[in-house]
Amino acid sequence: MSNKNSEPQSLSEAIENLESKSKSTVASQLDDLQKVIQQLKPRVDEMFSKASHEIKDKAQTAEQEARKTIQEKPFIAVGLTALLFALIGFVLGRSSKD
Repeated sequence: MSNKNSEPQSLSEAIENLESKSKSTVASQLDDLQKVIQQLKPRVDEMFSKASHEIKDKAQTAEQEARKTIQEKPFIAVGLTALLFALIGFVLGRSSKD
């Protein structure tokens, strides 16, 4: 293979030159990408942790409100549950006949 500054003497030499250049370019881009990922990782972890805590807090609040509502108005909860199961039964009953 001739030196890199000269023109390739054959098609195979040109292909080898292109492969070599593309490998070094890909390796460089991969290194850059890995650096960016490492820089972003702490921020993403922080965001995930914060979102996880917020979701847990909101779920606990919703559970407390649902329990309070059920205790205050148990017949509404029973009625809604019956309506939900009737709707599910209706949908499943129709799909099995088709």
